[in-house]
Amino acid sequence: MSSAELNPCRGQGHSPKQEGILPIAKSMQDSKGDFVSKSAKKELVSQLYTGCEIGKSQIEANYQKRNQNRECSSSEVGKAVQVQPKDVGSEGRLVDSGRIWVEWGFEWLLPGHGMPYSDCGQWRSRGCLNVEGHSQQGLDEEHAGMVFVRRYQRTCFRAECPVCYESWAGKEAGKIAWRLQHAPKQGRPIHLVVSPPVDVWIRSSYESLRRRAYVVAKQSGFRGGSCIFHHLRQNKITQKWYFSPHFHMIGFGWIKGTKEGFESHGWVVKNVGIRKTVSGTALYQLSHAGIHKKYHTVTWFGALAYNNLKVPPKEEVEEVCPICGSPLQPLYYFGSKKIPDERGDFWFSPEGWIVKPSRHSGW
Repeated sequence: MSSAELNPCRGQGHSPKQEGILPIAKSMQDSKGDFVSKSAKKELVSQLYTGCEIGKSQIEANYQKRNQNRECSSSEVGKAVQVQPKDVGSEGRLVDSGRIWVEWGFEWLLPGHGMPYSDCGQWRSRGCLNVEGHSQQGLDEEHAGMVFVRRYQRTCFRAECPVCYESWAGKEAGKIAWRLQHAPKQGRPIHLVVSPPVDVWIRSSYESLRRRAYVVAKQSGFRGGSCIFHHLRQNKITQKWYFSPHFHMIGFGWIKGTKEGFESHGWVVKNVGIRKTVSGTALYQLSHAGIHKKYHTVTWFGALAYNNLKVPPKEEVEEVCPICGSPLQPLYYFGSKKIPDERGDFWFSPEGWIVKPSRHSGW
């Protein structure tokens, strides 16, 4: 069975050796698929986030050296760090000259660039041991007297986890689709990209930048929806990442007056168009969104803000046995036969299978 068949939605945890949504997440592993050391990880992240082969420390040193000649005063909120080719040296390679960072930009990470838990991605089983109720003959395999087992991988659902970040993205994308689905009908959902000019974000905090993005979107005819912050863009030629804060919005509205708005405030508002699949668009945007310890990656504003729209919670579907209908339970296997490490449903002989004891069972 192919990996696509095992994980068609890419919304669950995956093995560390599987390729994730972002190729850069794979750079956190060595040739054997093991995670690199903490010091090596920091070096890799520094290279990714500067868009060149120098680390954050050298950029900060260059920043201090030119502190007296900066265009922005030290009293401004977004303290700018500008990297010029002359500052890099012969060995460093910049994506473009004059790329600018702000100090708060270093606080943001891409998904999958943290540290995993020790059990992230481990294969586990849940199933049904009611062999007396499994008397029905299957079309392709024998069910009578067998146990039903569903294999899955443990996931922590954290955005920073290099093993489970796809699970997080899939879960958040599902939440976005659910909320838009239950919003009052205002046409079909659209995808909007709102990008501030450089002279605005070098003097702004993240909070003020996001508030202004909401205002610009509403002035352009966007009634409300989800907002996903991206702190980086990828150079299509070199595939290097560089700092360029912008906001991706999925919601409802009729966009107009973007040219006049640009001439007035300098923000670029791009209507990407009607979405055929909201969850697919959200999943892709979340795969390289900005991750921060303090701020939510997904926020809601306008007509779909939490204080303006209440939607019913999505009901969790209980997993049950396809034959007898009993709820599936976590299982342990102590048998001698090897069970497959792949996602799917299986029927096995009952020897060696027991129900996993609960935490309060005395084990």
